[in-house]
Amino acid sequence: MALHRKRNPLIRQGWVRALLLFVVYVLASVIEGILVSVYPLAGNRTPAVETTAPEISLTPSMTLIAISFIVSVVSVYVFRKFIDRRSFISLGLHPGRFFPDGLLGFLTGLFLVSLGGLLVYFFNCLQWVDISFDGADFFASIFLLVLVAVSEELVF
Repeated sequence: MALHRKRNPLIRQGWVRALLLFVVYVLASVIEGILVSVYPLAGNRTPAVETTAPEISLTPSMTLIAISFIVSVVSVYVFRKFIDRRSFISLGLHPGRFFPDGLLGFLTGLFLVSLGGLLVYFFNCLQWVDISFDGADFFASIFLLVLVAVSEELVF
């Protein structure tokens, strides 16, 4: 059985570690934005073979969101492993901790966002227009929103 020693962080002051992560993350995001705008990874591609399955059309913003997710996970992982000297899972990502508290938190957040949206709608401060449920694009959008939420929670 291996002894698990608690290692001290590389930098003792928490605010310095947080500031360093913030600076590195912002710089990585700026570089990523420049690269995506200079070298577009998604464009108008025509399929070589006609298919009947719905096609997901990647936009530059979708590509940017996906790359942002990767940047946030990698930067938090590197900082957690080498600066904080703790495991990535110790951020609260252990699967056993998702239930029941994680489920309750998810449902509470969903309820509050839905309640806020309904209140704004019923007071005529919001109008939904041009809603399109095109199957694959709809689910791709939901997936990208989940990536944004996970990235935000990890970094902040």
